[in-house]
Amino acid sequence: MPARLLPPPPAGTISAVEHLGLRAWPAALFVATLAIEVAAVALSWGLEPAWDTALYATNAVTLAGAGALIVSRHPRHRIGWLFIAEALFIAQADLAAGWGLRAADHGWPGGLFGEWVAQLTWIPASTAIVLTFLWFPDGHVMRRGWRAVAWANVVGVALVLPAFATAPELGDEFVGGRNPFAVDGVPVELLSAVGVPLLFGSVVVAIVPLVQRLRRSTGVERLQLRWFAFASMTTAVVLPVSAVLWTGAPIVRPLPALARAAMPVAAGSAILRYRLYDIDLIINRTLVYGSLTLTLVLLYFGGVTMTQALFRTLTGQQQQPQLAIVDALRAELPEDGIFVDEVTQIGFAARIAMPVFKPRTYLAPGYQ
Repeated sequence: MPARLLPPPPAGTISAVEHLGLRAWPAALFVATLAIEVAAVALSWGLEPAWDTALYATNAVTLAGAGALIVSRHPRHRIGWLFIAEALFIAQADLAAGWGLRAADHGWPGGLFGEWVAQLTWIPASTAIVLTFLWFPDGHVMRRGWRAVAWANVVGVALVLPAFATAPELGDEFVGGRNPFAVDGVPVELLSAVGVPLLFGSVVVAIVPLVQRLRRSTGVERLQLRWFAFASMTTAVVLPVSAVLWTGAPIVRPLPALARAAMPVAAGSAILRYRLYDIDLIINRTLVYGSLTLTLVLLYFGGVTMTQALFRTLTGQQQQPQLAIVDALRAELPEDGIFVDEVTQIGFAARIAMPVFKPRTYLAPGYQ
């Protein structure tokens, strides 16, 4: 007999989870994640790019939804519970980030602590990625020896977390430009030298058993692994490309959140065996549209390069035109003059090239 849902979520929420067949605890945890993210979005809205606020909230809700669906049908499945725990963890990080931004803007207490917590959550989140790779698709490791990879990640997290949390360099990520929790006596370089290879190395090594499963699998299990491998490979391509283009092409910044959300969707579809046989069609369309997108990107950057070359030829200046315009604006403005950037290439260039001499003389409206 299915468990009765816990009261008292809103009527619309009750009908939705009943329609999906969610059990009581998974449904309650999903609603909790959704409520935390709604609060986080309300706090962050208008203080950071809108896509940043909305898409990263969607990431946590997607994880919670996939986990709740998996656990409702397979109550003992580890990946389902892992997704729910990871979603709640990400949601509290988003809430901390939102509180930090709003507190800095309104002078509320606890803002620095909220910013600090938000900057650290990516480190323990790597453990969830490793466990997902090791456990997929049945919730168990292939062999006991692979558990050492998870323990290596835990050790890496234990070393990197204090190093990163107490590093003065973390201050660049704070609104005030200083890490208030920096400690001089912590051996940051030593902890990082040992912890970083363990942290990132474990993520890479955890892919090996996933590949072994794929090579040895047949039937339904092979289709499940192909779904997840497709999403993982997409993420593995999107993340480094986005990192390279992060500053020069801000349009790519929503892509990591979208790619990260694809993994729980693919995992949930595979574990629940939803439309397993559509994977070949999806891969084919991805190759077609991916090739078209790559062609357009190459044409865009080719056009930009040619335009810059033409600008240098006509003006005799060796720097990019955006930087030349920023330099001209700085030369005309007094030191206490107020500069407001905009969502253009000149605005993006100003964020890294406009010297600021007085407090509150550089205003950034964000990307809304």
